[in-house]
This record gives sequence, structure tokens and C-alpha cells, in this order.
Amino acid sequence: PKFWKDRARRRRSASALARIEEEEDRKRMERERVRLEMKVETIRAIERREEDRKNIRKTKWTVEELRKLKMEQELEERRKRMEEYVIRREEEERVADERRATEREERAKKAIRDERERRREALRYWTEKAKEYGEEAERRTEEG
Repeated sequence: PKFWKDRARRRRSASALARIEEEEDRKRMERERVRLEMKVETIRAIERREEDRKNIRKTKWTVEELRKLKMEQELEERRKRMEEYVIRREEEERVADERRATEREERAKKAIRDERERRREALRYWTEKAKEYGEEAERRTEEG
């Protein structure tokens, strides 16, 4: 409520009040500036529209010519959009191909690592078996 604002204002120092008033003035000026800019923009838009009307009257283009021009512009925009789409798709495909190639390489490296590890394990296992067999043979020769 206004009562509380007034009460709070009375409590504040003069410098704080001056700062608050400056801030309020600045905000008010900003709002005024924006409002005036919008007015100016509106006036300019109206002037542009009138200028365009005059120019159309000067050139005296027929409705058909204007329609044709508009169709050409739309076709050009469509062509540009299609080109952008194609370029974007090609880029996406290239990135996907690179990613798939990288994944393939990673899988191949992993397969090679796994195979080496498997062979190492097999070698370890058979070395252990051979050692056990050798010890068993030594025991037999000592006993027998």
C-alpha cells in the first residue's frame, strides 16, 4: 500500500531518496523513449507503404506480373531451402559415416585386445598344466 511506501520513504536518507527518484526518472525516460521510437517506426512504416503504393502506380505492373514475380521469388526461396536441406543432410550423413567408422575401428581394436588376452590366458593355463605335468612326472621318477 501507498502508506507503507510513504513510511519507508520517510525512513530513508536523502541520498537514498535521490537515488530512488533518479532510478524512477530513468525508467520513466526509458518508457517514454520506447514509446516515441514505436511512434516513429509506425510513421516510417506508413510512409514506406505509401511510397510502395506510389512506386507500384509508377511502374504500373499488372496483377499477373506481380503474381509471376511472387511465384519466382517463392521458387527461388524453395530452391535455396532445398539446397540448404541437401547440404545439411550430406553433412549429417558424413558425420554419421565418420562415427560408424570410428565405432568399427574401436570394435576391431577391442576384438584384437580380447583375442590377445584370450591367447595370453590360454598360454598361462597350458604353461601351468605343463608345469604340473612336469612336477607329476618328476615325482613318479623319484618314487619309481
